[in-house]
This record gives sequence, C-alpha cells and structure tokens, in this order.
Amino acid sequence: MKNKRLTKTDLWAAVLCLMSILPGAIFYYKIPDDVPMHWDIHNNPTSFAPKWAVLFLLPALLCILNLVVSFFSAGSKQEEKMPKQVRGFVRFIIPTIAIMLETVTVGYTMDNGYFSNVGVWVTCLLGVMFIVLGNYLPKTQRNWAFGIKIPPTLKSDKVWAKTHRLGGRLFVIAGFAAIILALAGYPIISIIAIAASAIITMIYAFIISE
Repeated sequence: MKNKRLTKTDLWAAVLCLMSILPGAIFYYKIPDDVPMHWDIHNNPTSFAPKWAVLFLLPALLCILNLVVSFFSAGSKQEEKMPKQVRGFVRFIIPTIAIMLETVTVGYTMDNGYFSNVGVWVTCLLGVMFIVLGNYLPKTQRNWAFGIKIPPTLKSDKVWAKTHRLGGRLFVIAGFAAIILALAGYPIISIIAIAASAIITMIYAFIISE
C-alpha cells in the first residue's frame, strides 16, 4: 500500500474551505447575532445559530472533514481507478459548498436582494455540480469510491460503462434544466428533474443487467 499523504490539491482545497470565512469576517459587525442555518421550501428560516458558529466554526469543520476524507482515501486502489480530473473534482466538492453556503448566508442576513431566494441559489449550485459530474461520470472505471454504485454496476464493467455513459448525458441535461427552472422561479421542479435523472439512470442499470 502506498503511504498516505496529503497532496497540494488537498491543501488548496483546505485553503478554499477556510476562505469561505471571508464574507462573514468582512461584514461580521453588520450581521445579526443569530443567523439562519435552515430554510423551508418557501425561503423562510426555520432554525438559527450564533453567527460565530455559522461564519467561523462551520467552515473550519468542513475544512477538517475535507482533509480527513482526502487523507484516508489517498493512495487507495479505488482512488487510483479514478481519472486525475475526477479526483480533483471530488476534492473540491466540500470547499465549493462551503463558499456558496457562507456567501448566501451572509447575503441573506444583510437583506441583499440577490440572495433573498436561497432555494434558487442552492438549486443552481446543484445544477452546476450535476453538469460537471455528468462530464466526468463516463470517464470512470468500476470502483467503490466514486460513481453510481449499485449492485448491477459494481458486478460488471460493461454495465458500469453503459450506465455511466447514459448517466453522464442525463446529469448534464438535468443540470442545465435545473438552473433554467430555478431562475424561472421553479426550484422544486428543478429538484424533481435532478432526482429523475438519477432514478432513470439506476433503473437503466438494472434493466441492462438482466
């Protein structure tokens, strides 16, 4: 087994996680003492937390989580089966979420009109991630670390390849559809489109495995 160690990519991902603190640090004294942590489907906050916990502690915890996951997956046989670009994409999922989460939270608490609709921003981010994910899925080989990991795909290289080719196309289409629908004011339909792309892909895998 190769020695586990953190790469420059892992460290840059950690730096980006910590950089998500910047919006909160810059506007700290303009932000209420309690900030929202969760919203319902109508963009109404349903739970709050002290601003220091949301703006500073949460990014730090996400940074630690990213480093721990990166360390324990480094050098594994499953990770080596993933293309270099895919490994990089996986490393930056948590930092991207951290930056988006902190930016939207700060914007919302400061009554910034651009961030008043949290559901639209979250759905657009999800759409972008599915577009990127869809581009990388067809490039993966059968493994237990990344991809559509269900019994049919994990048992057959052929089923894995066909499923991920279809999934890649559907994820890209669903990602663009989610962004357009969210911006048009239909975030719930956006989520349905994304969920449908994943469900159809998994059903396809079971059908071709028979």
